[in-house]
Amino acid sequence: MRFPEPGKNSVKTRGKWRSWAPAILSPCLFLLAAEGVLRLCGFGYPAGYLRPLAIGGKAYSIGNPDFFRTYFPARLAPYPDPVTIPLEKSPDAYRIFILGESAALGIPEPSFGFGRILERMLRDRYPGIRFEVINLSVTAIDSHVLLPIAEAASRRHPDLFILYMGNNEVIGPYGPGTVFAPFASGTALIRAAVAVKSTRTGQFLDGLLGRMGVNAAGRAKAAGGGDAMGRGNRAGAEKWAGMEMFLDRTVSRDDPRMQSVYANFRKNLDGILSAAKSSGARVIISTVAANLRDNAPFASVHRPGLSEPELKTWRGLCDSAAFLAAAGMPEAALRLYMKAEDIDSVPAEPRFRMGRSLLALGRAEEAAQAFQTALDRDALRFRADSRLNSILRESGRGRSSEGIWLADADSVFRSAAVDHAPGAEFFYEHVHLRFEGNYLLARTLVPYLDSALAVSGKADSRSSGPLLSAEACRASLALTGWNRLEMAKKILAMAERPPFSGKSDSGEHRARLKREVDSLGAYTGNDSLQAVLEEYQRAIPAAPGDLTLRRNLGDLFYACDYLPQAAENYRAVLEGVPQDTRTRQMLAKSLAEQGDGKGAVEEYGRALEFTPGAVELRNGLANSLAGMGDYAEAVRQYAIALQGNPDLAEVHFNLSRALTALGRTREAAEHLQASRRLDPDFAPATPENGL
Repeated sequence: MRFPEPGKNSVKTRGKWRSWAPAILSPCLFLLAAEGVLRLCGFGYPAGYLRPLAIGGKAYSIGNPDFFRTYFPARLAPYPDPVTIPLEKSPDAYRIFILGESAALGIPEPSFGFGRILERMLRDRYPGIRFEVINLSVTAIDSHVLLPIAEAASRRHPDLFILYMGNNEVIGPYGPGTVFAPFASGTALIRAAVAVKSTRTGQFLDGLLGRMGVNAAGRAKAAGGGDAMGRGNRAGAEKWAGMEMFLDRTVSRDDPRMQSVYANFRKNLDGILSAAKSSGARVIISTVAANLRDNAPFASVHRPGLSEPELKTWRGLCDSAAFLAAAGMPEAALRLYMKAEDIDSVPAEPRFRMGRSLLALGRAEEAAQAFQTALDRDALRFRADSRLNSILRESGRGRSSEGIWLADADSVFRSAAVDHAPGAEFFYEHVHLRFEGNYLLARTLVPYLDSALAVSGKADSRSSGPLLSAEACRASLALTGWNRLEMAKKILAMAERPPFSGKSDSGEHRARLKREVDSLGAYTGNDSLQAVLEEYQRAIPAAPGDLTLRRNLGDLFYACDYLPQAAENYRAVLEGVPQDTRTRQMLAKSLAEQGDGKGAVEEYGRALEFTPGAVELRNGLANSLAGMGDYAEAVRQYAIALQGNPDLAEVHFNLSRALTALGRTREAAEHLQASRRLDPDFAPATPENGL
């Protein structure tokens, strides 16, 4: 075999390159030029998770709300609680980042989530260490979003990451049951899409497609076929409506797309661990607990190919079994449910009812397994299933030498629960924890934190005494009866809407919450409110730097119509967290209701500097302007709000009133009609009110 002479083929190679170079370089140069022009023109938004801010002369990184627009349609992008991270870390500080979704955040009220309880426990246990517990969890996100959050946090001097994640892997962005972004089967495709949309050019194209009715992030028909009910996985939610948005997004346990869910979760989890390791931080991976006993499945689907006669027989068996169970004959009911399963073992609901019958027969361990199977079969997948928890266990078990520990919260909750099946004693509904559940989760994590602190050299590995009691944590956080009442009312309002209202146990769930609301109703009386105020007055001096306590106290004063006191506390919060737009909105409301329209306008304006796309803030600003008689500017602000979301009845109504004040009656009538069309039940726009 003869080798070619040196340089003999180089002419051919150069010729090919010269022919291909323009085809490759021209589009690249065009895109680079377009990106530069768009940036110079100020188009688009920075897509990084963190951005800089100076507070009181010191440098901080704060959360960037625009980051979430990369993963969500603009109208559905969350505005998370403010995140504030000092750029300089003091030598005595131990920085902990919590990663997860709404359950990790502490919904219905993050002030009393497990991260806040954990901080109190650690502060009491290790008084010589200044713990910075920073919760980066956000409602509705999943591991695709958590990975870049973890990567950003890994560059901010972390000592420890706590992972409590997995509930949203199907319904979060790029999952098969999502309403946010089209399903994608692999992380490479997802990360490429995110990278493109992080550029100004990608944002321009996405906006253009959105105006054409083909929003790539939220309305395009997804690849990968239909869902378990035979419908295409089209994303299409136009406005936030909570869990109700997912009613037609059922995904069965046997759906082939679930294999992509598990593979993507594992890859993203590996990426988070890699980011933590690169920073030198330790990691606690927790499994995810769920309400097994007191939360019936949200949806059931049947196996493919089930004939009509089989379906009729199946329904008859289930109806008869339900009748027998209600009549106090659980053994007979159980036999019929098992016969129904012989016909179709895919639906979740019969397995849940089998669990109830097994409990009635005293067969607790079998009941717990039946409840878990019902969760795994639930076709509206709002809870981490057993496979996702298995991935968490596999990723964390036996890795303490690497600085990675597994906290098996799922098993701990089962052991602590009545009949080995966690229920209403720990959960408000499907996954969101009561204070008792948050305390149990925090307590579960402490031994692993002891180990992490020992490895870091911050503390001795030996226990320094008993953990802070639940009552002491409650008092330290000022969790009062008034707060419990507000949380129960929030959950009750949610329970009265789909998908909760359609569950087989919805009646007992609502009844349980109504009893709780009734029992806490006494905290609205003056004497009880005085006692609540005294609890805050004890808690705040013990934790003078806790701005969450001051914000909650401001909320209490606002609810009781003590507006100057509310404003005073809100201002104290904003000195330390100026980007807290929710607190600034409450300050603006307090000022407006005191007749200080100018002050309210200023506060709304400052809030919009941080979140210019927040329609609720824009509406509040316009209301304050109208209250001052500046109707022309109010009309302009209402119009901007409607550009962000044209489907808000309240904004149309408010705009109609401002236009009427300017004598523009024809336009006012159009917006009044729009208000009625969008929400016929919107009270101010009803004929009975003469409007």
